[in-house]
Amino acid sequence: MDHPLLVFDGNTGHLITAILRPGTVHASGVVIIVQRRLIRLVRTHWPARAIELHTDSGCAFPQIYRFCEEHAITDTIGLAMHARLKPLAADLLAAAIVH
Repeated sequence: MDHPLLVFDGNTGHLITAILRPGTVHASGVVIIVQRRLIRLVRTHWPARAIELHTDSGCAFPQIYRFCEEHAITDTIGLAMHARLKPLAADLLAAAIVH
């Protein structure tokens, strides 16, 4: 089974690129390679543009966090709820529900 990596513009919803990865690689397989190329292109044309990464837990690995920090990229990476995370997130979840 193939595993697509789709990158969209967060403002317009337009598809920027699509990479078809073999199903035998981890979900995060080529994320940094693709991100490095896209960041270079964006920063060449719009050097002051803020860049944000929004992804699911398939990209929750130390290298992606480090890459985002090194390149001033704001990241929002979804994590599945589990026993250790639940108490840490309780206050934030309660605040989000109120608002």
